[in-house]
Amino acid sequence: WRQRQQRDPYVREAARLGYRSRAAFKLLEMDAKKRLLREGGVALDLGAAPGSWTQVVLRHRMAVVALDELPMEPLEGCTVVRGSVGCSAAQAAVLGRLGGLPVDLVLSDISPARSGLLFCDHARLVSILVDVLALARRVLRPGGAVLAKALQGADHHALVKAARRFGKVSTLKPKASRRESAEVYLCVRDF
Repeated sequence: WRQRQQRDPYVREAARLGYRSRAAFKLLEMDAKKRLLREGGVALDLGAAPGSWTQVVLRHRMAVVALDELPMEPLEGCTVVRGSVGCSAAQAAVLGRLGGLPVDLVLSDISPARSGLLFCDHARLVSILVDVLALARRVLRPGGAVLAKALQGADHHALVKAARRFGKVSTLKPKASRRESAEVYLCVRDF
């Protein structure tokens, strides 16, 4: 793992630019394709720790509320809520921090602890995505967008079909995502 990290150009570039992880480049690449980040907008970053996606959003001059079960070092301009996306208390805290502001973009880079069994990991992430979409329904302004991590697996097509009830869906696999990884991202526009 250490050798892979040392050879990884995204890890080196993240350190050089002050991002907390290489994941920043995934969001930057997807935003270059989909133009999701808009100055003056409001974003909800789910599964935010360590905070590299939040950093990208803040650099686009958007207000951010970040949610994660893990602790996250604060970032100026961001409100951090500790909890799980499926927890009603955490959702209430997020709604309170938003103060009624409609959200332009819901981001989710949540990755549950991996078991090593793709079908189990996929099922767990699908369950989380159901919670992400339910929360997005509560907070997104009409026309808003969701960008969420998914895993290619048996239920992927059914998940895409279900997401189409909310808006236009596309699947992205950024170059910054490791080639061997089953992760893809669902982008739901015009929510």
